[in-house]
Amino acid sequence: MPQVAGNLKWSQELRSRILTHRSNLCQLPHMPLDCAEAQDVLQRCERVLEVLDQRDEEMFLEWTEGLEEICETHLKEPLLALDSETGFFQVNFSPGVSPKTIDF
Repeated sequence: MPQVAGNLKWSQELRSRILTHRSNLCQLPHMPLDCAEAQDVLQRCERVLEVLDQRDEEMFLEWTEGLEEICETHLKEPLLALDSETGFFQVNFSPGVSPKTIDF
C-alpha cells in the first residue's frame, strides 16, 4: 500500500477502535458517565480523535502539495515510450516507480 494510503488507513482503523470502545464505555450500566474517571477517559478519547484528524489533514495537504503541477507535466508526456536499445515499450507513468517493459 502506498505510504499516504497506508497511514490514512491505519488512522481510520485506530479511530474506529477508539469510537467502538468509547461507545462501549457509555453503555456500561455500573459506571456513571459523570464520574471523574469516565470524564477523563472520554476527554482523552476526544483529544486522540482530534490529533488523528489533524494528522490526516496535514498528511493529505502535504501529499496534494504541487500535485496539480506534477499531473499536468506528466499528462503532456506520452504514456508509452519506445526503448531504442531493446525495442520494447516502457510505460511512462510515474517517476517514483521503475518503468515496466512490455514486449509486443
